[in-house]
Amino acid sequence: MGALRLEPFLGVVRHLGYPDYFMVILGVSYVLAGLTLLAPAVPRLKEWAYVGLVFNYTGAAVSHLAARDGLETLIAPLISGALTIASRSLRPTNRRGALGMTEDP
Repeated sequence: MGALRLEPFLGVVRHLGYPDYFMVILGVSYVLAGLTLLAPAVPRLKEWAYVGLVFNYTGAAVSHLAARDGLETLIAPLISGALTIASRSLRPTNRRGALGMTEDP
């Protein structure tokens, strides 16, 4: 929804001091990460998608802290980050494709 530049999201991005086009970059990256996590047989790419999502949610939390927003603004990015980490952690071991390790066929 951020890539569509909808007003509630546009206000938050402007409040945090980011340019409007940043929403398109984030929106496209979310879609690509989602497609990657749904795609079969790309374990290394999935690891990068998980890492990118965690960086994104961590960056969102830090941006809100830097803007001196209230703690309630940290709830959504921290929960989303935790769910991303849980999703990766709950994947079966033989399907994780940890970086630097090969996956069994």
